Amino acid sequence: MDQETKINEEKKDYLKSYKKTRNRLNSLELQLRQLKLDMLHVRASQGDGMPRGKGEMNDLSRFMEQMANLEERIDSKRSELVDKQIKITSAINLLNDDDECTIMTEKYLNGKTWEKVSEDNGYAWMTMHRIHGRALKKIKLG
Repeated sequence: MDQETKINEEKKDYLKSYKKTRNRLNSLELQLRQLKLDMLHVRASQGDGMPRGKGEMNDLSRFMEQMANLEERIDSKRSELVDKQIKITSAINLLNDDDECTIMTEKYLNGKTWEKVSEDNGYAWMTMHRIHGRALKKIKLG
């Protein structure tokens, strides 16, 4: 693998990492929503006003601890996502060609498949990949 190919592969890996980070953030947010629902069910089952053993309070404490941990991870992942989005958007906006900007944005920030990018923008498959290759050579992510 020559040096230019290696550099382009590293650029693609970074560009693809935005989608992976977004997917992980969505997964963490879904976990938090589910945890909140589960916690409501535990609290509802304790709603008769009767004294409880300390074990049941531990259940709520564990939920609260898990929620705090998840919220911290979500904040961290959200910050990472925003940093990547800013870096990628800035790099794409420095490209001088509108077609290159469109393809890079649609693929890497909007998460579209190559088929969808081609269809939505009226590009022939080979033309789209040629434009992508040109953009990849020009884009500066570092």
